Amino acid sequence: MDQYHVVQAFQTYVRGGKLLGQAATTVTSTRKPSSGSPFVGELEARSPLARQVREEVVSFREVLEDLATRIRTMEFRDMIGLVDFLGEVEGQLDLLTDEGRVLKHFPDWPQRLGTMREAVKLHRELMGMVRRFKAWPTGIRAATEDLIAMEKYTRTTIARVDKLQQQEGEVAERFGKARLPWKKGIWREVRLAALDILAVYLPLAMAQAQKDLPASTRAELLQGAITYSYTMHAFVGGLCPRCRPLFGELIDMAEQHLTPLH
Repeated sequence: MDQYHVVQAFQTYVRGGKLLGQAATTVTSTRKPSSGSPFVGELEARSPLARQVREEVVSFREVLEDLATRIRTMEFRDMIGLVDFLGEVEGQLDLLTDEGRVLKHFPDWPQRLGTMREAVKLHRELMGMVRRFKAWPTGIRAATEDLIAMEKYTRTTIARVDKLQQQEGEVAERFGKARLPWKKGIWREVRLAALDILAVYLPLAMAQAQKDLPASTRAELLQGAITYSYTMHAFVGGLCPRCRPLFGELIDMAEQHLTPLH
């Protein structure tokens, strides 16, 4: 066999395709028994995980039935109580090897748990926004980078809040049916907290604008600060007493350094 045929064979059966052994392996590995076949069912029943699940269904039955009763009947005064209770529940369920597989053996397991999880997840997300707005970390970046980071976080957060609040009625109804103490005022709390980051942004922007900068750079800073203030005003519905004088200072600087558009 000459060199041409060797190269052609290589390109055909190795480089450009698969070895026979590889092809056979591929075919074998892709032929899976149907999930309803007795063979698959027998394998699953004999697996270590299946044995562990069966053991936990027996050993945790009393604990889980008691936990289910508490989930159904527990009443809460506020979200803090719900967060604490869910933490306790999750601590118990974390002991299971596979929560989903074990709980399938408890057909009356309360759906309320899923709603609790949803409420706590949303509560934590919104309260995380409040904390971030109120305690923006400063001094860890250059000033310009910090301004950009605040703008980016604010844009993302406003979009997220607006999207979530479109479902506010559905959320409140769903949580109400599950007898959960949803804090309806949390939406307003998030919006008001945004003014705390504005109170950080404005002095930083104005301090930068007072430096020896090219006129175009100064104009960009001031215009950006005005735009940011406008965005916050629209998001919140006004400015707080802390921000109003800062915005006044910003306008004074703008009058000195910016040319009106009309």
